[in-house]
Amino acid sequence: MLTFTAPWALAEAELNAPQGRYLRTSAAGPTDAHSWSAHRAAVCPATWPGAAGHWTVESLHGAIAPHSGGSASATGSGRR
Repeated sequence: MLTFTAPWALAEAELNAPQGRYLRTSAAGPTDAHSWSAHRAAVCPATWPGAAGHWTVESLHGAIAPHSGGSASATGSGRR
């Protein structure tokens, strides 16, 4: 989710990659409400502006999987 007001377009903004903790929170909705697998929940954010190019589906899956231990969250070890 991205919300901001600025005089420039999204394509002109310098975006930061989301942290694993944020991605786990974002994935919790569809995994809990719709019984999505961690892999399915990882596919969509891999294309989000800011995440694309920094996170792969595989690294996102590791970051949001329930038993991942959070290894990719703060250290960035899940990024390519």
